[in-house]
Order: sequence, then C-alpha cells, then structure tokens
Amino acid sequence: MTINDWLTGWLTAPWPELDTTGFGQFRKEFTRPEVTALREQYPEPVEANVFLKNVGPHKIKVIVYLRSVTGRGLADLKELVETPDSLLFEQIMYCDAKEHKEKLEELGAIIELQETGWMNV
Repeated sequence: MTINDWLTGWLTAPWPELDTTGFGQFRKEFTRPEVTALREQYPEPVEANVFLKNVGPHKIKVIVYLRSVTGRGLADLKELVETPDSLLFEQIMYCDAKEHKEKLEELGAIIELQETGWMNV
C-alpha cells in the first residue's frame, strides 16, 4: 500500500456523526441583574481604545515615546500627534491602555480611554 492509497482511503472514509445535543448546557443566558452583579464583581473592562485629545507642551517627547512603543515612522507620528482626537491604540488590553495613559500624561498629553470590551459573561 502506498501513501497515496492510504491518504485516499482515509479521506474517503465515512466520518462519525457527532452528538451536539449536550453542548447547550455550557451556554448560560444571563439576565440584566446577573450581568450587573458580574460587572460589579469585575469592574474593569478587558479592552480599550486610547485617544490623544491634546499633545500638550512636550510634543517631541510624546512622539519619541510613541515611536518606542509602536515602531511607527516620525512623519506618521507627527501627523498623528497634530490631529486632534487621534486614535493611538485600538482594542488593546485595558491594563496596557492604563499604563500608556499614565506615561503619556506624565509627558503632559491629555489622553482619553474608551472601554471597548468587557469580560464575556
């Protein structure tokens, strides 16, 4: 038997039928009070967008920081920093977004976080 014959036989063999009736037990529909209780238990979102509202007095330091984090080019970052309400980071982990916000605010920038994703409950 050659490998070609074996593969042909394996690919043409009938596949067993899967019983998917039991999978419904793993999915739970939550009511609004349960979701509210879970959000109180886990108050931080999972993902966030980071917006630059105003670059502040230290434009060059902000550009240098963003270049070290993102690896983008200077011209691209200069245009990004000069545009009001520009999106710096999209759907990153919330803890990373808070860290970027703190560092950029130390440099004088005004940053806004937009929460985008919560824990799937």
